[in-house]
Amino acid sequence: MPIKTQLFDLSGKVALVTGGASGLGKGIAQAFVEHGAHVLIGSRTEEKVNQAVEDLKRATEADEADPAEPIIDGVPLDVTNDNSVDHAVRKCVDDFGKIDILVNCAGIIVKKPTFELSLEEFNTIHESHVTGSLRCAKAAGELMREQHAGSIINIASISSYVDLVEVAAYAAAKNGVMGLTRSLANEWAKYGIRTNAIANRFMSW
Repeated sequence: MPIKTQLFDLSGKVALVTGGASGLGKGIAQAFVEHGAHVLIGSRTEEKVNQAVEDLKRATEADEADPAEPIIDGVPLDVTNDNSVDHAVRKCVDDFGKIDILVNCAGIIVKKPTFELSLEEFNTIHESHVTGSLRCAKAAGELMREQHAGSIINIASISSYVDLVEVAAYAAAKNGVMGLTRSLANEWAKYGIRTNAIANRFMSW
């Protein structure tokens, strides 16, 4: 697989990208493959995952690789479910032998006036972004701790720093992601695990 630049040579690295079947997550997965990594993408809908895998194979010429050594694979993944997360991490190891990088990109958003926002909606968004990121980080981090190396990348948002209108639950969750990132970066550095966040400006509306 040709590397597009010499800035990010990820040859031999293995990445799990949650929310990797569409949008930003799919773009991140493609960039990883283009720079030499093996990638497992996860998303809630199996059909969507399978389509994304085929799209990425075509986009990155990965379909021309040795089928005995897959470069891209997919797995149904619900970051709010312990068993689903554990299964995805095991599949990553089964497919590629290890996990070097975790990208927590899965999440949902509700845009509505806060007076109309239900507590159920608020909690669902928090569970997806914050608790889901922690759930995945712990599952992948166990393996990273054993190998004393790994990188966790959480997707935050510009709303972690500035106000956006009618997205109170999303903004609160993304602030939570930043707090989680700082805590894990400090606590897990001794295990060789780097934890960072990217405050993206991508919005779906």
